[in-house]
Amino acid sequence: MIQTLLPHPTSSHSAELWHIQSHLQSNEKGLELFYQIKGDSSRLAIPEPHGEARRLDHLWQETCCELFLRRQNESTDYLEFNFAPSGHWAFYRLSGYRAALERPEVGDSPVIKTQIEAGETSLEAKIPWSMIKHHLQGSFPLEAGLSVILKEKSGTMTYWAVKHPSEKPDFHHPDSFFPLAHDPNPLDP
Repeated sequence: MIQTLLPHPTSSHSAELWHIQSHLQSNEKGLELFYQIKGDSSRLAIPEPHGEARRLDHLWQETCCELFLRRQNESTDYLEFNFAPSGHWAFYRLSGYRAALERPEVGDSPVIKTQIEAGETSLEAKIPWSMIKHHLQGSFPLEAGLSVILKEKSGTMTYWAVKHPSEKPDFHHPDSFFPLAHDPNPLDP
């Protein structure tokens, strides 16, 4: 499923310099995401990786790709994943809209690959089902929210998502989610 991400209406004019698409698919191993950011990559503030990629907080303060997951018709629990071009990642569980943020332990971590070229930055993230299965209860099909935060070297930040249902950028908003097509539903017992 390919989704075009749109800048939040309050974004600066620099958003016109970018075009962002994301592809999300599920398979027997997990979820695979691919984010494609077209535009002059030299304008982006992308921290260099320091050592091995690892789990870090506050990735949303820099250029970052995000995924939110919840069960369809489930208005409470959801998961948040953050992926930085440096290879670092973050994972959270929330029990309601921006409520009771947890940083749960995980066994398997996502695999992240980034490619930065002159006119395009791409990020691929593979999330094993085990990361999702133990932290998202229920038996309904999955819904997702896709978003990207771009931070330019000038300090300008733009906020991108499939939908922007609120006056301010808010990727947690319940109306930001959409159903995943052809979910194999490996989370059911």
